Amino acid sequence: FKQKTAYEISLGLVGSEMCIRDRYFGDDSISYAENPVHLYPGPGVYEVELMAINGDCFDVATATIEIKPELRLFVPTAFTPDDEDGVNDFWKPVFTDVNLLSSYKLEVFSRWGKRVFSSTDPDEFWRGNDGEGEYFVQTEMYTWVLQLSVPPETAFTCPISNGRKKGDHGAHSNGPSNNGNESCTVFGRVVVIR
Repeated sequence: FKQKTAYEISLGLVGSEMCIRDRYFGDDSISYAENPVHLYPGPGVYEVELMAINGDCFDVATATIEIKPELRLFVPTAFTPDDEDGVNDFWKPVFTDVNLLSSYKLEVFSRWGKRVFSSTDPDEFWRGNDGEGEYFVQTEMYTWVLQLSVPPETAFTCPISNGRKKGDHGAHSNGPSNNGNESCTVFGRVVVIR
């Protein structure tokens, strides 16, 4: 059994004289193909069976696989908060499912280190204001820092920021916390264009 992605497995028998007869994927699907690849409908626990025959000999191999809900993150690198055209006026990190987050804290800083935005709500957008009301920041690059955690039953890899590798500046997996959640700190830059 080889899991290829969060929802896909490859099921075959390598280096054997046995004839593969049936493959049961645990979600009411079956395949008679030689080396099938199966796409699961979503997260869950599946009991997978591989049935093999060699003459009068018969054997069944089983495995339980767990497919965890997957969380993905995308962070835009620029936005244009002009409120004139209604396009690209707000900025925030985007998740495939914010309900999979255990904790979230986002901060945005000016090049002088002044915090211009802070939020613990993953649905809250930054409008390009300076954090003190209606004054809007000028066109330039701002640094953001995102701290988050996810429960252990969520498939999530702390992302790499701005092409950096883990361990470099940009992404840091803090590992499991006291409550068992996996925590992660990511940072990068966003350009405000006026």
